[in-house]
Amino acid sequence: MMAVREEGVLSSLLKDFAKLPEIKRLSEHRTPGRALQVKGLKGSAYSLAVASLQISRRNAGTTVVLMPSQEDASYLFSDLQLFFPEHQLYYLPCTLRDSRQALLEPVIQRNELVACQSDIASGTSATIVVTYLQAVAERFTNASVFEEHAFSLRTGAAMNPRVLCERLVEEGFEQVDFVYEPGQFARRGSIVDLFSLSDTLPYRIDFLGNTIDSIRQFEVDSQQSVRKVETISVIPPTGGEGALHETSLLEILPAETLVWGEEIPEQLVGYENFYQKLELRQRPHFIAPLELKVFFQRYPLVEGGLQLLGSFGGLLDFHTVAQPPFQKNFSAVAQRIETDWGRGIKTYISAEQPSQLARLQAIFDELGVPREHYTLVQASLWGGFSSQLLELNLFTDHQIFDRYHKYTLRKQLPKRDAFSVKEMQALKPGDYVVHADHGVGVFEGLIRTEENGVAQEYVRLSYQDKDTILVSIHNLHRLSKYRGKEGEAPVISKLGSAAWSRMKAKAKGKVKDIARDLIHLYARRREEKGFAYGADTYLQETLEASFIYQDTPDQLEATRAVKADMERPIPMDRLVCGDVGFGKTEIAIRAAFKAVSDSKQVAVLVPTTVLALQHYKTFSSRLAEFPCKVELLSRMRTAKEQAQVLDGLSNGTVDIVIGTHAILRKGLNFKDLGLLIVDEEQKFGVAAKEKLKALRGNVDTLTLTATPIPRTLQFSLMGARDLSIISTPPPNRFPIQTTVTTFDPVTIAEAIRHEVTRGGQVFFVHNQISSLANIYNTLHELLPDIRIVTAHGKMKPADLEAIMLDFMAGDYDVLLSTSIVEAGLDIPNANTIIINNGHRFGLSDLHQLRGRVGRANKKAYCYILVPDSEALTPEARRRLRAIEEFADLGSGINIAMQDLDIRGAGNLLGAEQSGFIVDLGFETYHRILDEALYELKTTEFRELFQDAKEDLAKTCECIVETDLDISLPEAYVASPEERIRLYREIDTLRTTEELEKFSATLQDRFGPLPKQAKALVQIPPLKWKAASMGVEKIQLRRGTLTISFSESLGAEFISSAQFSRMLDTIQQNPKRFRIRQQNEALRIDGLHVGGVDDAMQLLSLLAG
Repeated sequence: MMAVREEGVLSSLLKDFAKLPEIKRLSEHRTPGRALQVKGLKGSAYSLAVASLQISRRNAGTTVVLMPSQEDASYLFSDLQLFFPEHQLYYLPCTLRDSRQALLEPVIQRNELVACQSDIASGTSATIVVTYLQAVAERFTNASVFEEHAFSLRTGAAMNPRVLCERLVEEGFEQVDFVYEPGQFARRGSIVDLFSLSDTLPYRIDFLGNTIDSIRQFEVDSQQSVRKVETISVIPPTGGEGALHETSLLEILPAETLVWGEEIPEQLVGYENFYQKLELRQRPHFIAPLELKVFFQRYPLVEGGLQLLGSFGGLLDFHTVAQPPFQKNFSAVAQRIETDWGRGIKTYISAEQPSQLARLQAIFDELGVPREHYTLVQASLWGGFSSQLLELNLFTDHQIFDRYHKYTLRKQLPKRDAFSVKEMQALKPGDYVVHADHGVGVFEGLIRTEENGVAQEYVRLSYQDKDTILVSIHNLHRLSKYRGKEGEAPVISKLGSAAWSRMKAKAKGKVKDIARDLIHLYARRREEKGFAYGADTYLQETLEASFIYQDTPDQLEATRAVKADMERPIPMDRLVCGDVGFGKTEIAIRAAFKAVSDSKQVAVLVPTTVLALQHYKTFSSRLAEFPCKVELLSRMRTAKEQAQVLDGLSNGTVDIVIGTHAILRKGLNFKDLGLLIVDEEQKFGVAAKEKLKALRGNVDTLTLTATPIPRTLQFSLMGARDLSIISTPPPNRFPIQTTVTTFDPVTIAEAIRHEVTRGGQVFFVHNQISSLANIYNTLHELLPDIRIVTAHGKMKPADLEAIMLDFMAGDYDVLLSTSIVEAGLDIPNANTIIINNGHRFGLSDLHQLRGRVGRANKKAYCYILVPDSEALTPEARRRLRAIEEFADLGSGINIAMQDLDIRGAGNLLGAEQSGFIVDLGFETYHRILDEALYELKTTEFRELFQDAKEDLAKTCECIVETDLDISLPEAYVASPEERIRLYREIDTLRTTEELEKFSATLQDRFGPLPKQAKALVQIPPLKWKAASMGVEKIQLRRGTLTISFSESLGAEFISSAQFSRMLDTIQQNPKRFRIRQQNEALRIDGLHVGGVDDAMQLLSLLAG
């Protein structure tokens, strides 16, 4: 049975709802100020009722639905999008967050409605407006002023680009080099980029003289066009002239509008608090609370909740109940389907993804539920329900799996990383850079100079004693931005000194030693015999299907890799690394269950008692429904309990044991140990590690670490370590609502009280032991009834552990501590974290601290307390903005974690390596690591790595020197920062496809390529060709092409067939080539070369 398309099922459900007498009564409701009270609408029954009411009214009027919060409004709107086209449904959010900060996305979303306010006011447009109290009370520009300022542009229209730019400035647009935010515009020759407040992507207007030739939308990060459009609406950022020219939705609605609200009196109390917190300058833009009540009385009301605002006009009960909390118990779902089928009740199950529908169907097939007893619907719905009146169940997959469900809105701005890769790698004068040959220097910018009468562009670097060098724009691959520890300046190198070369040689020697050991271990393990596990069972699939979150691609890949390793007859030795909360434990649980399914035992080794308890709880709850006995072995167990566990392990009744180094003790015998899982191995002492080696033997081993390891290292270490990196967070985690604010006792008390009231716990991080007591006293005075406990790293380990365990057990409400909570603690019940003096933490520390919350299926909050923003450095302000804007543990935020990359590399390769990374910079260290591994693979371990020759072309770097004008002219790309970024980008291209894309992007952004730029895009193929021939350097000067071969090629190359063919070509073309020896290096000159085209032809001829 295929999943039913949503239109068929949902439209029939709508018709069923529309037939209910309650809907008929609502559609006839006309009395202003009179309220019909509704109850018994749960989950998406609410959405169906609103939709069927609008259809029953035959779209005769507008319905405004007032939800209790922005989140509720978003979920309702998300559902209603399934039933109505864009012009019949609007979402009206508030532009302020926490009554302070204006946001751009809601402005764009509001503008959809603002643009058609005249139609709504005249009654010609019957729509549903989904909103909430703060939003409906916020005023917007009235129709006449809006129409005066907004304007449209279309392809083929007559328009002077200069006149357009002048108009944009008048309307409040900001002129910038490159557009990345709404309200900005940029001009480059015949191209004008502008970001209107009507859409979520900016537009690129290409002029041909004084005519608009084309209009394209483009993406902000790539600056690349994605689609053509014919007409656009330009809405300026000002939008009006102050409160005098504003109106509100409640002031313009026609009399026949129906206002449907939940708990309106309660919302009004909340709105009054919101209004009082507004700054005086903001208040005129919002309706006063008393005035708001009067506006509501103008319209017929439909009210949910116990208290009513309007006079009571009758009660309508829809008799729906919320979907039961099945909590991943598929047998219970199956039983419910069968029971209800027997009673004549239909069951529909909705899921957004076809893959999820297929999963559900497979599970129900296994459980023996006939397919005709239920209907699968492909639709994304807010919440499931059961209706007595309609005799049906509509269940949602995310509630069956107990997953967070994400709403979708129109006009959502694409998430932009505040620290994007480009910005992180962008070079600005004054930045520290590393030149592969000369060491750490300071970047001084681009300079133009003449060579043989031709303009050339170079990068200038300065070193110790104010010495400088010029680097050709074609050799920027030798240059990288220095990445060391956050906040630590590097030592500037001295030109001409041997110190830099010595340091590189020393680092390479040490790296080789480490890599050699890793490769030996890896090779030895490959020869050992292990146990080959069977394919996945039905129980394995059920366990994986019941995972609360949707697997990320990284997680799926890691799971596949682990299971594939287990199914091979070679012992597994895999390291899985990823941030806390990214799903490593889930991979371990799946691997453990796979081992148990094949009658093997599993040992899970962790460094602390707290972590052991944490894992024990997680494993036990995930495996509760399966035939699998999980036990804990740590000092938290009595001697008698420990003895029972030991017996269970030796007689095979215990399947999985989780414990600290107690697992390594003498006298512990397993009946049949098949898998060893080690968490945070780097935290164990030397003695424990030795015992661990003995225990490993030929057992499959899975090691987990939360210290992020740069993904690039994964590829470098191929063949030295099996490594899986999880760098993407689970997509359907609740975003952590992050607020940066000052130390305000009222805000702090409200945040703690809110969390404790909903049964949760709070982390309060204050990173100074000396003043922890003062903070404790402040909190105790504010909240005398809240249970607070203090912890810090200078405590005795046993005392600290006891406090942590008490907090985990729920004996305290607030854990006031230093940043020790950063280290791997997972307490799903703690969903608010308050970080004092947040400006003193690095971005990575803030990110890891925030990761302590938001671990459960519950909304989480993070408050970062800082002094007044005037006291903050620009860097701290930017860091805080990044952490606040990216509430959903973003992938991009990892880019900013340079110190974590270094920490991770240090943990993987040894602490001493961290020192080298700081001295050399991450990229240079990385290059040395690659070279060292390549050398080992092609010499000592040649037999193991027979395909390593492929790596040579990838690692060969060819230097180009020329006196031709091959560059991006200033008239073409005016910004020096952008030119250097583009030069660096072209220098990293490795394929024809990448080059074509680069070239197309240049033309898209800056217009047709001038001749210098055309020559520039011919340089990469020249370098690739040269590198494949073993050429180290190309000089293209005064009509001669000189190629120099790498000295490392040696005698083997000289006697190769490739070199022999080159010699034949030279002898056959004496007028085109000559060969010579210079300083022990081989040189070939190509003569009469007019440009890059000629040079390419000569190289191709030489390569044969």
